[in-house]
Amino acid sequence: MKPLDALHAAGKALGASPQEILAAMAILRLDKPETISPAAAERLLVGVLQLRATLAKDGAA
Repeated sequence: MKPLDALHAAGKALGASPQEILAAMAILRLDKPETISPAAAERLLVGVLQLRATLAKDGAA
């Protein structure tokens, strides 16, 4: 699956904001994969959501 499609689908399922999906895409672009599995996209987005929650808890977001 194309990375943007996989991240968009995972983001929709997880209730991620467009900014969170873009953050995950920016991280993924460091590796420049041609494809990504839906499960991997979901794990990446969960990591972004956890990071955002941690930053918000610490008052940084």
